[in-house]
This record gives sequence, structure tokens and C-alpha cells, in this order.
Amino acid sequence: MQTRGYNSTDTRNLMQATFTQKFGKPAYDWQLNVSEALILGLDCIVVAGTGSGKTIPFMLPLLGDDHFRILVISPLKILQQDQASTFYLFRSSDCNVCFFFCKQDLKNGVFHAMFLGPEMLLEHEGFRDFMREHNILKNIAATVIDEAHCISQWSGDFRKTYGKLEKVRSLLSPGTPLLATSATLCRASFMDIQSKLLIDAEEAFLLNLGNDRFNISTSVHKMNHAEDYEALLLHVNLKASTLDELDKTIVFVNTVRPTLKACRYLRDKLHPNLHSAVDYLHSYRSSRDKRKIMRRFRQGGIRILIATEAAGMGADIPDIKVGIQFGVPPSLTVLKQRLGRIGRNTSICASGVVLVEKSMFQAVKKRRNKTSSLNTFMRQCSNTARADLQ
Repeated sequence: MQTRGYNSTDTRNLMQATFTQKFGKPAYDWQLNVSEALILGLDCIVVAGTGSGKTIPFMLPLLGDDHFRILVISPLKILQQDQASTFYLFRSSDCNVCFFFCKQDLKNGVFHAMFLGPEMLLEHEGFRDFMREHNILKNIAATVIDEAHCISQWSGDFRKTYGKLEKVRSLLSPGTPLLATSATLCRASFMDIQSKLLIDAEEAFLLNLGNDRFNISTSVHKMNHAEDYEALLLHVNLKASTLDELDKTIVFVNTVRPTLKACRYLRDKLHPNLHSAVDYLHSYRSSRDKRKIMRRFRQGGIRILIATEAAGMGADIPDIKVGIQFGVPPSLTVLKQRLGRIGRNTSICASGVVLVEKSMFQAVKKRRNKTSSLNTFMRQCSNTARADLQ
């Protein structure tokens, strides 16, 4: 394709050659397709499994154009830091990344990627005034809404700003494309994102690669009650005395309180040498603690991490072998997101475990019995009506 001086073949070849030279392997065709769509100014929605490489498409345009700048709206600081590290690796010393508030770099325009939370962009008046004064957002070539499922999951009472992201368009130059990415988007969430981001499906590039993870086996197990931490022991090697004997494991809990309780319980059950190999992470821990814990977990010093959503979202750690959901998750979408953090290295046979309170099984059984009784009643009514007609 060639139009208005743009040559598709040359652009793709340049991105592919530079990427291959840097990483020793080619980019996937779908990654090049998304990158090219952004360069051409098309809005995009991409659904692809955790660890599939959704970050690459908005990095690739940077390889062929030093003036290409992107804005990445990301829900968690720990995720912003992780992605910033990837950008540094991607562009090496040539890459300038801004996250939090790098005033001087922003003012001078010496950045390629800027990472922000939605609250900073839409609600921080001082930051918006600064950006407007120096005309920074008008020079953004593309905007990325990472973990876009948060628009549906969090835009209620939790983080209302996620329901106002359509306002981002008013801050950008007309025609600036948006890329929304997620590993899990049901049809309702997909439609919600289109509506809230003002994406016209007829004019956008939509890609759904699915999110099946062939190397993850999932099983459901009963636990006696909501704080039955003993149920975790069946999935932990209690005989271990060294780090290598413990599989790298992440345990997801739904609220903050169980993180510390589960951590203490497992430390008490493991060999004293391994007490520091178990830690916990939630949104109330300091930024310094979060960085330290995630670094140790990535490097293998921590083998079992008990965490809320603060750790799970976007954590790029390829060798997590076991993922445990402690208690019924808020939704199947959340469960898919959480268990998608394990087995990113597809050579690993990973195990996803869902621990569910016994009472939930009983509740489901009662609902089934009611449904069965209703079906029987409806059949009887149907038979009676048929007999009356005869």
C-alpha cells in the first residue's frame, strides 16, 4: 500500500529489521498491523492473552521515527514502572521515558513515552495547566489505554475517572489515534470501551486474538471457610528447605486483610530458612516496598507472593508456575486476568488453582435443585395442557 507519500512495505520492513536486530527475533504480523494502524491514525482495540506482546505494537513506531511520542494511560504505578523499564530496554540509551512528573523533560520535549494514571491527566489541575501551557499533548502521536478492561470494572465507585476517559480526546490534537489493550474483554466490556472512548467500529482496527493459555491447567478445590489458610498447604511444598524447592507462586486474595494473614500462616509452616521467601503486596504498601518486593519476586528471592490486584495487573514475570485464587473472585473476567499472570513462558506447565468456600458449592447445589424443580414443574404443566387440548 502506498498513499500520500506513505509506503507500507518500507515502514513495516524498517520496523521489522530494527526489532529483529535488537531482540534477535521478528515481531509478529499482528504487532506490525497494529503499529501501522496507529501510524495511519486509526483507533485500535486489541484483545490478546497475557504475555502475548501487547506492548510491542505501541513501541514499534518509535523505531522508525524519533519524533513519534506516545502517551500511555496505565492504572498502577508499579505497572508504569515495569513498562518504562521495557521501553528503556527497547530503545536503550536513545529512549527518554517520563512517568510521574518529569517537568523539564516534558517542557523540552525530550521524551518518547509518557506514562500516567487517568487521575493525573484528568483531575490534576496543575499538571493539566503545565501541559497546556507548553503544548505538550498536542504533539502526542498516539495514546494507549492499557488494561482497558478497567474502564468497565473500575469506572463505578472505585475509580470514577475511568468512566471519563473520553475527555482525553479533547486534550489531544484532532485525529490522534487511541489504542485500547486488554487480555480479557467480554462482549459487554468491548462495547462499553467503544462507547466510552468514542471509538467508531467502522473506522477502527479491531483485533481479537483470544486469550486461551494452552500451558495452564485449572482446577477448583473446596476450602472450609473464607479464612481457611490451611487449604493453601496442599499446593505448597512444605518439605522445601531451599528456594529452588519452592515453585514460584502467586496467591491472589480479594481484599487487603488476608494478604498479611496468609503470609504469616505460610511462614509459620515453612522451614525457617524460607521465611523471607514469602511476602505480601497490596495497594497500601509504600512505593519503595512495592518496587523492592516485585524486584525480589522477579529475581526469585521471593517464591510465594500473596497479593491483591496491585501485584497481578501487568506484572511481566515469565516463570510463575503456580497461581492460586483464594476465595471466589469478583468475576470470571477477574479470574482470567489473575491466572493469566502465570506461565507466561509457554515452556512452563503452569497450574491455576481456585480455592472456593464450601458454602458456595452448597449455594450452587441449591440453585440447581430449584432449577430442576422448576423444569419438572414446567414439564408437568406442559403435559397437562397438552392432555387438555387432546
